[in-house]
Amino acid sequence: MRFCKGLHQSTVSPLERVQNAAARVTLGLKELYWLPVTHRIQYKVALLMFMVHDNHCPVYLHESVQPVAATQYVNVFFLSAA
Repeated sequence: MRFCKGLHQSTVSPLERVQNAAARVTLGLKELYWLPVTHRIQYKVALLMFMVHDNHCPVYLHESVQPVAATQYVNVFFLSAA
């Protein structure tokens, strides 16, 4: 999920504006009830990881992802934040 923090708002904003404008024109909507692009990306990554964890995904995905112990993740997080 950390890669989502690397997305610059200058990249996401034009994409979001075009997407919203296209939806309004195509669907004739005044209000759009969906997640912003950055939240959608985070949701899709979280859903994918959940599916990999529960083995509800293609074999190549399940084999390419290695679980990381919570203590290892915490140690890496604190070391990189320092």
